Parts: sequence; structure tokens; C-alpha cells
Amino acid sequence: MAMQEFVKKFGDYTIRSVWDTKRKKWYFVALDVVDILTHTADPKDYIKRTRRSDHQLSGKWDRIVTPIVVSTPGGPQTLNCFDVKGLFRFIQTMSSRKVEPFKLWMANLAAQCLESMGDSIHEVLADHGKLPRRLPDIVDAEPEEAAASVEEPAKDAETNA
Repeated sequence: MAMQEFVKKFGDYTIRSVWDTKRKKWYFVALDVVDILTHTADPKDYIKRTRRSDHQLSGKWDRIVTPIVVSTPGGPQTLNCFDVKGLFRFIQTMSSRKVEPFKLWMANLAAQCLESMGDSIHEVLADHGKLPRRLPDIVDAEPEEAAASVEEPAKDAETNA
């Protein structure tokens, strides 16, 4: 796989991300996502406990994450990364109120994508046949296009978490 590494911003936080140029697909380091959304002292342990309590998630873990070599302060390491679908699936399992601003940000992004396709959320719910086979432009966009089309969450939403 031909990969390009990037750092994504979520407020004051960063998420290491990888753009697979061949598959035209984004991946996000699982430990970074968990750290940012839970502020846990041990993201690895949080993932382990979540998998232990959610058997359905644990059974599909190999399909939710992809091991990818990522640069770290200690040198390149293979880390579990979420693609967009895996990221959404994992976030569904999280009930921490610290996750709510991110869930709201994602919901707003999804609503914007649906509206840009000419469908309101009500129309989509009324007719599932209108759902796209692929997520819209933001997911499949080249890194520069994706970065330009995503607004960062408001500062006050993050501080209320």
C-alpha cells in the first residue's frame, strides 16, 4: 500500500492519520482516537475493556481495524488503525459524555453530506434506497480537499464535555 501520513486536528488535539493513495481511503490511529475521546490514562486498556464487554465488537475487531506502520517518536511501529467505517463503529460503543461533542460533530458532518446530495434526512429515512453506496466526497476526497471541507468543532462544545 502506498501511504501518506498526516496529523488531523480536533480542537487542540491531534490524531495521526494515514491516506492510502492506492485505495483512496483514510485510516486513523485507534489509540489517538481513544485518547482524545476518553482522556483515559491508558488507551490500550480502554480498548481491551471495551472489547471484553462488547462481544460483537470483539468478534469483528479484525474487520474494524487495520494494522498499519505509522511513525512514532520511537520509530516506525505497526499500530491498529480505524478506517472511517471502523471509526464510526467503535465510537458507537462509547457512552462517555466526553464523546458527545465528537458524535455531534460527526452527525453534523453526515447531515451536511446528505444535504449536499440533495436529500434531507427525512427523505433518506423515508426511502433507504436513496442511501449512497459510498460515503460522499469527504471520505473519498484527496487529503487537501478533505481538510478544506471539514470544519473543526467549536471551542465551547469541547470545553463542555
